[in-house]
Amino acid sequence: MLTADFVYMRLRKPDYSLSELNSIAYRVEQYRANAYPTFAIFKHEETPGGALNAEQLLASQKGRVTAAQ
Repeated sequence: MLTADFVYMRLRKPDYSLSELNSIAYRVEQYRANAYPTFAIFKHEETPGGALNAEQLLASQKGRVTAAQ
């Protein structure tokens, strides 16, 4: 349910599978296609996992999601 004119996705898991990242990417694309500014924030506390997930999500927006190396 949307309650604002933007979307804020708080992604708290320490790690996401490629399938989950693709699903998140699809949702981001759908929100953006409907003109909603969209913010996807990954957990970023003790490990670099959140930053790595964010890089994969950004890459997916350019059409090139791959497994983390």
